[in-house]
Amino acid sequence: MLKSILSAVAFLVSSLAFSQANVDTLVQRLVKHQAKFPLEKVYLHLDRPNYAPGDTVWFKAYLVEGDSHKPDSVSKNLYVDFIKKESGRVVEHQMLKNEGSYTSGAISLTDTLQEGVYEMIAYTRWMRNFGEANFFRKDVFIRKKYEIKNQLTDEEINARQEVADLQFFPEGGNLVAGLQNRVAFKAVNKFGLGADFKAFVISSNKDTVASVQTQHLGMGTFVFKPKSDEKYFAVVGKGTSSHQFALPDPVPSGYTLFIDNLSNKDLIKVIARNNFPEKDRPIVIGHLRGNAVIAFQSKTEGNSFTWAFPKSEIKENGIIQLTLFNGKGVPQCERLIYHKAEAPMTISISSDKTEYDPREKVKLSLHVQDAGGNPLQGNFSLAVTDTRQAAPDINGTNIYNYFYLTSDIQSLGTGELKGYIEQPDYYFTSSNLNAVVHLDMLLLTQGWRKFLWKDVANQNTPAPQFEIERGIEISGKALQPNGKVPTKPTSISLLYSPAPGASEYVNTKTDSNGKFVFSLTDAPGKTKVFLQGLKDKGGRNLTLSLDEIPKPSFRATRISIDPFFLSSQQWSQFLEQQKHYAEMDAKLKESKAKLLKEVVVTAKREEPVIDSRKSIYYGTNATTVTIENTMCVGVFNVLQMLQGRVAGLQVSLGPDGNYTAAIRGSAPTIIVDGIPLDLSFINAISPCSVEAIDVITHPVVALGAKSVISILTKRGNSNYDYSKNAAPGTLVAIIEGYNTPRAFYTVRYPLAVNTTAQLPDFRATLYWNPSIKTDAQGNANVTFWNSDEHTIVQAQLEGITKGGKPGSATYNYTVK
Repeated sequence: MLKSILSAVAFLVSSLAFSQANVDTLVQRLVKHQAKFPLEKVYLHLDRPNYAPGDTVWFKAYLVEGDSHKPDSVSKNLYVDFIKKESGRVVEHQMLKNEGSYTSGAISLTDTLQEGVYEMIAYTRWMRNFGEANFFRKDVFIRKKYEIKNQLTDEEINARQEVADLQFFPEGGNLVAGLQNRVAFKAVNKFGLGADFKAFVISSNKDTVASVQTQHLGMGTFVFKPKSDEKYFAVVGKGTSSHQFALPDPVPSGYTLFIDNLSNKDLIKVIARNNFPEKDRPIVIGHLRGNAVIAFQSKTEGNSFTWAFPKSEIKENGIIQLTLFNGKGVPQCERLIYHKAEAPMTISISSDKTEYDPREKVKLSLHVQDAGGNPLQGNFSLAVTDTRQAAPDINGTNIYNYFYLTSDIQSLGTGELKGYIEQPDYYFTSSNLNAVVHLDMLLLTQGWRKFLWKDVANQNTPAPQFEIERGIEISGKALQPNGKVPTKPTSISLLYSPAPGASEYVNTKTDSNGKFVFSLTDAPGKTKVFLQGLKDKGGRNLTLSLDEIPKPSFRATRISIDPFFLSSQQWSQFLEQQKHYAEMDAKLKESKAKLLKEVVVTAKREEPVIDSRKSIYYGTNATTVTIENTMCVGVFNVLQMLQGRVAGLQVSLGPDGNYTAAIRGSAPTIIVDGIPLDLSFINAISPCSVEAIDVITHPVVALGAKSVISILTKRGNSNYDYSKNAAPGTLVAIIEGYNTPRAFYTVRYPLAVNTTAQLPDFRATLYWNPSIKTDAQGNANVTFWNSDEHTIVQAQLEGITKGGKPGSATYNYTVK
């Protein structure tokens, strides 16, 4: 990275005059900061945006490097939280194993889940160093029945048009008195959506200084020259219904910044002015996702400057953060601009037919290529949904606009506006002729900043609080009963089950502070671990404890926006869609009525409840010894309670003072609460904590064992506090393991099917595949079956190429 950044800087400064010492100092600080704090990004592709209680949320995660978007992030653990937005309550928390930058999962919604707005949040532990602004967040709407009213009330119409909040953003950061300033603004209604308006800007002396009008989603710009001794307000509305919104107070001196990234396709034009009494030689540094792409200092001193920087040497798409420094290297102004270096890749989706019958097999062909027509290999996910049941997400978030726009605004922006971007895909749709102009307005408002170089300039930045996770790490301390560290390193052994029926035994030693760390490659779900510490002479008089890393807590977010409230553009498109649906309704009702008449409900035999701890040997003949309170009193080892109670089992006291067991002359396999363990770990179990013991005197094929002793503890409940009553030098705990991915069930219908003889099929998600890979020719193919619904079906493909290029595409077909 250092080599690439410095080479880019060398080219740019070779064609422009500069002060080498100041420019190099700033670039080196940027390089050091990026090396110390490399960024990660994560994106979740969900099968649809709205669900009903009892549904399943299917998702795929894409974890990439923040600067290049290449899919080779080193973090192995990805966390996904499903929260209730209004309360911040975590409904479900999962840890997923990141393998090659991709992982997938599912969240099962309970039938009793309340309706409302929820949120999917994804992050790594490393990302927590930079705050929640860097987490992926997506609203998820839960409603028992998906419906949108076809007519707005007068109150709703007025709510759309009323300006609830209006903010002003001087370009560069400050409103400087005595200089021409370009000021952007953003108005929103009570739903948090852009609101259109016209207004006048007046001074505290009642002089009208500007007339303003929104141009897109409540945004616009105007230019005026403020005075140092006056305040300014925008008056929206007329008479008693008018409201005043204040502009920022002018500062007496400073820099103004004007950047033109639109009028010339080859150059970025930067104009800077100041009203300082002394002359200056300012510096301009621009970086794109942490990589320096512009580095320049004015050759001459002055108070007014104009520069032009070539776009051709900036090879990546994305947001450029331009910072203006004074000659001493102190940041003065900042501005974000969007740079388009290359066209996005082309993703084409085609089907073998344009219209299908219900339950008919569908074949989709996928092809991915770059702007030059060259095929691309990549990793993709595909969701196929019934648009009657999936909410419209017109111009919504996808992997392309998230990685190139939303994620960078979230990490770079400041203020309340930075997080939510209304209709982000509008800015990347070629049919929107004014999209680039409106994108520049977006970055003048939601990308507005004074400056955020303080972390880069501070050479004493503390070390990250959270380290990169390369697996499941278990850390803790081993101390003597008096709380002091043992004088010599202590041996710590850990036993756990990486998979059902398997066990793994690892060892380590404590450091000079009594700390120990284990790195596990795999562990499923909630995994029970057994730890034991031994001093250098075999003593066990130790207290073991595990470190606890608190999970992030999410603040409650007041929901002001109706989850099914559509913008004017979305509303018109939705009504067009409804016209198409109206033509199908008569046939649909007839079809449903016919199918429902044929439904026959039969009783199902209830299956017996199986203790999961016995699942590995369920069905075999076992002798069960139930432990009564009187049996455990006065004994020191669990095996003592089996003496004389099971035919063929011999329990004896060994010369080392520990008990051993033998069944027909061979040592049995020991299982504790379903986990195979070493015999020595029985010494850590209190006899009175045992509920029952199963003894199997014949071979168990699933375990490869000649015989088995299965100890079932009272603490087999996963919520039990295992720190209670533990033997000295031992610890039993539950750790967080990886959530086991579920497979999406794909319905398959025979070639000839009598639909009246089948149960009704009205799936909202017809097909979900999180693991689609295009071949060397850029192709992939999928097949699936339609439901009974007469509808428009939408297929959405999202993914990223090996070179780090994200892409998204949708395709519709009709089921008649």
